[in-house]
Amino acid sequence: MRRIQMRNTLGIKLAWARRGVRHDHDTSKLSVLGRGVRQDPSPNDRHDRERHKLSVLGSGVRRYPDTPNPDTKRARARRGVAQVLVVALLAVLVAPQSAAQSPPEAPVVTQVTPGTAEVVVSWQAPADTGGSAVVAYDLRWIASDAADKSAAGWTVLDSFWSSGPLSGTVTGLVNGVGYDFAVRAVTAAGDGAWSAAVSAAPRDSAPTITGVSEGEGVLSVVWSAPPEVTDTETVFYNVRWIRSDATDKSDGNWTESGSLPYPQRRWLGIPLDNGASHDVAVQAQTDHLSDWSASVSATPADAPDSRSGDAGSVALGVAASAEISTPSDEDWFKFELSRPAVVMLRTSDPFAGATNAHPDPECALHDSNGDVIAENNDSFYPNAKQHCLIVRKLDTGSYFVRVRSYRPNQNNPPTNNQNNPSTNNQQNPPTQKGAYLLHASMVEPGATQATA
Repeated sequence: MRRIQMRNTLGIKLAWARRGVRHDHDTSKLSVLGRGVRQDPSPNDRHDRERHKLSVLGSGVRRYPDTPNPDTKRARARRGVAQVLVVALLAVLVAPQSAAQSPPEAPVVTQVTPGTAEVVVSWQAPADTGGSAVVAYDLRWIASDAADKSAAGWTVLDSFWSSGPLSGTVTGLVNGVGYDFAVRAVTAAGDGAWSAAVSAAPRDSAPTITGVSEGEGVLSVVWSAPPEVTDTETVFYNVRWIRSDATDKSDGNWTESGSLPYPQRRWLGIPLDNGASHDVAVQAQTDHLSDWSASVSATPADAPDSRSGDAGSVALGVAASAEISTPSDEDWFKFELSRPAVVMLRTSDPFAGATNAHPDPECALHDSNGDVIAENNDSFYPNAKQHCLIVRKLDTGSYFVRVRSYRPNQNNPPTNNQNNPSTNNQQNPPTQKGAYLLHASMVEPGATQATA
């Protein structure tokens, strides 16, 4: 009996050993495998990563970790993502940063050029654009005498410039009114500061010189008024001149006449040296100054003493100045007609109210072959009876005018003065000499241009 009982007891123990006994050392729970009773731990205990399990297999013991929990796996993934984001943020914060962009500095307006009802504005780019390229320039303007020059009072032209040279034209302005102009740069960082304002006033267009006559030591000029100027306005004109070979023709180097009142649109007697070419220009003056006209070049010279291709030119509507200087002196002038016209030729004193002697001139009109068309030595003009006057209808072509003293070296009839014999056979003064003006003009519609 004892032997059997011991065998049964040993069989149970061996069975236990063969089936295996799992011992959880943290919870002291046993799972009896095989015939015994199995007591499983709770899920939380089973998957606790800090707990180790013992497996009794025969005579050995093996330790191994728990099987991973899916919830724990997701938590680990979240922690990993969070760690990556933190690392990336730290990298951004710690990494060296590039310079921050800022609005550009102010440009510099370099020039303002007035025109007719407009002004051209030019400028230089800002010294510092704030790290961004300039994509546009804005311009603003305001009347110089405006009482309110706050930002709201300016007219702003957005994107006034977008490409090309740094210049632009502001139109729609009033001639004679002064305006202030300023410019600012625009970049991706925003609008820059406005430049310092620069002032300018648009003005009328220039008069047009229509003719110049070359006299002896004198140039005579005639012009038309600017289109913006009407005959009812009080208008003055300035005439200026300079040698054509001058190296510096800036404004300060010209000689100016001073103001000439309207409707006087010609100026006679610019005193110049014979043989030297000069540039002449004209400017209108109302309540403001116009532009200067384009200059015209001419050369004063002694009038030729013979009919030739070198005869002095006289323009229709412009007087030519000359002088009878010797008893036999003759002056020759040439003019041309581009179409038939009635032409009046006459002489006059060199300047209104002049007291210097004049030569009591005689005039003769010749055609291009040298044939005389008309002659005269006394006119019916008031205060000009000792000047010549010729009026003729002429065809298209070239014509010459000869001017000389009416009585060169002419003797008086002999006298017989009984009381003073020394005066017998006394001659008149040998010649009347002096300066004069020759005028050539149309008295009915005809040619609109003549050689000057």
